[in-house]
This record gives sequence, structure tokens and C-alpha cells, in this order.
Amino acid sequence: MNFIKKQAAGFYLMLLALILGTAGIVFYVINCNTAYFFKLGISWGVVGCLVAGVVLEILFVAGQEKSPEMPVLDILPILAGVLLMAGFVFFVRLRVNSIATILSFERNAQTMADLSSAIIGMGCTLAAVIMTIISSFFQNSKRGKIEKSEGCLITGTLILTFENRLGILRKNKLRGDETMIRIALVEDDPAYAEQLLSYLKEYEKESKERISVQTFSDGEDIVTEYRADYDIILMDVEMKFMDGMSAAEEIRKMDTEVVIIFITNMPQYAIQGYRVDALDYVLKPVSYFAFTQRIDRALTRLKKREKKYLTIAVKGGMMKLDLSEICYVEVQDHDLIYHTVGQDYRTKGTMRDAEESLADGMKEERFFRCNRCYLVNLDFVENFQGSDITVNGDCIQVSRARKKAFLNALNDFMNEVGK
Repeated sequence: MNFIKKQAAGFYLMLLALILGTAGIVFYVINCNTAYFFKLGISWGVVGCLVAGVVLEILFVAGQEKSPEMPVLDILPILAGVLLMAGFVFFVRLRVNSIATILSFERNAQTMADLSSAIIGMGCTLAAVIMTIISSFFQNSKRGKIEKSEGCLITGTLILTFENRLGILRKNKLRGDETMIRIALVEDDPAYAEQLLSYLKEYEKESKERISVQTFSDGEDIVTEYRADYDIILMDVEMKFMDGMSAAEEIRKMDTEVVIIFITNMPQYAIQGYRVDALDYVLKPVSYFAFTQRIDRALTRLKKREKKYLTIAVKGGMMKLDLSEICYVEVQDHDLIYHTVGQDYRTKGTMRDAEESLADGMKEERFFRCNRCYLVNLDFVENFQGSDITVNGDCIQVSRARKKAFLNALNDFMNEVGK
């Protein structure tokens, strides 16, 4: 009973679908043995589809208790829904002519009684199909002591938005080229922009650094669809629509780590730069020597950092997350929820996306998947009792199949930290 209590909406809907599917089979068999429909006999096509669908639902319900993290559990409800729908269609096709005949020409107490079992059977079967479909849009299990669900969306591992596909490809490309320095150049004067681009190309040749540059003609342009994946931003101060200082303030709300260097012809702006933690400023007209000094300084700051970051798409833009501050990742409906020390961030995706994005952390054995829909940062595990762990104050269930592996991973991590 404790297992049943830990389940959420998706599980109960599937359980209801199982009951309705079973009722559909029973009423179909009863209908086939009534006086009016006996001559039609039992269609093994109907029975086969309905029984197969119900069996898959039984396997799904049983799997939630024994091995909730098994990937096959994502497929079972879909297959069950298809089989139940096929059984329903066959059922209706075999009865539709008889129903029309009874209602039009042979309507009496006996035939209506025989017809009622067919109507109930078809209703139960259709309801089972609907419940199975709806269950795939809800969670399947809950955290041990919290109302928030831990289950995984049935279709969540099968559906990947176009935006996230691009994001993953992009992240993988960058991950494979970790030495690439990503620079955003925000300059409204085409002549200065061209000059700075040429400086960067020259610097790349001399320093042997690999540099990628994206240009913007106004502060508003970079802020509007800011993607927190730049290492350095070279920002002009005076621009037409949004000045560099205002743009930097907005960027700092989304990205606290990017190195900002202001480009200006007014030294007084250097003082204001402290408000947005600007590294430095360079005066116009910009000399190559002064420019390379600032870039050298920016790279020195970058190389001193050992932190690793993950960039995710959030409502209104992009957010850069420090991997060391991610407590755990949760799949909920079509979304991934990154629970960090400060707050939670929601983005589109599946658990597979999270594992790919946190590949470095997985290699270091910091992140461990404790069940089908939770990825936990071992550094934030506060307590482990029974099958429940406490992560940053939240209770999360460890699946039976992963319990031993989780304990080993946690022990190894704690021993490594204690060295």
C-alpha cells in the first residue's frame, strides 16, 4: 500500500484504464453470449487486441513498483493505447449494423437488453483508450513525502522540440571544442566594428587561441535574445536604442560570469562599469596594443575559473547555470526542472537531454540518476533512509533497481571528497 500512496496522476489514470479495459473485455464476452448476438460469435481479433492492451497496462503498473526507471515503460502505454483503440474499432464495426437494425426494426425489451451489454462494453473500451492517452500527459509517481510528482511524462522521452535539438547539437559542438573562446562584439559604428574584428583575427593568429565572434549593432539586439554562452562581451557604451551600460545590467541578470569590457571615448564610464562587474574598458580610438592587453586580461580571468556551466533556454531568454549549484534535475510533463541552490529553472526537454548536457558532471561521478526521472547531484545528498534520499531539503525516492548502484556511487563520492 505504501507503493500505491507514492504514485501520482499518471499512475492512477493508467490503473483506471486497466480496470475499464478489463470491463470492456468482460462486457464484450457477455454480449457475444446474448440471444441476439450469439449467432455472430466471438471475434478473436477484438478479444486479442483488448487482452493484449490490458496485459501491457498490467506490465506498466507492475513495472512502476519494481523498476520505474526502465526505458520500456515509456513505450508500454503507447502500445497499449494503440491495441485498445484497434479493439474498440473492431468492436464497433461488428456491432454497428446490428445496433441500427435493433433501433430501427427490432426494438423490444429483449433486444434492448442484449444491446445494452454491447453499448457498455464499447463505452468501457473507449474510456480505457482515453484514460491511457491522458495518462501519458501526467506523472506516474510522487516523491516520498512531498506532493510534487517525480514521475516522467510517457511521451517525454520520445518527443524533443526543434529548439532543444538545435540546443543539444550546439552544446555538443562546443563541448567537443572546449578551447574555443566565444566573443560577442556590440558596436553600432561599422568602421569600429570592422577594426575590432580585424584586431581579433590578428590576435587569434598571434596567440594561437581559437576565437568565435558574433557581432551586434545595438545593446538591444544582444539583450533581446541573449544566449548565455559567451566568454567575453566587448560592449560599446553609447548606442542608439539601448546603451551599453543598460544592456550590461540586463545581461548580468541572466549571466553573472561573462567577462564584460566596455569600449568608449569617455573615461567617466569606467566608474559606472563597477555596477555591472565590468573587467575593464578601452578608450576610442582603440589601439591594437591596448586592445590585446584587455583581451589577455580577460583570458587570464577565464582560465582562473574552474567552474563548469550549463546554458539552458528559459522563458524570456537563456540562463547560464553553475553545475556545482545544481542540486538535482527533475522531469515534469514536457519540461526539465533544474533545482539549484538559489531557485528553480524550467526548460523544455527530456532526461536524456539533461544527461547529455551534464555529461562532464556524470563523468566526474557527481551526478547520478537515482530513478527514471531524477538526476541528483551527490554533493547535495543530506540523508539516505530506506529508499528515500533528502536532497537540499527535498525528499526523492531511489528506485529499487538503482539502490545498490546509488549507494556505491554515494560512498565513492564521499570518500573522494574526504581525501
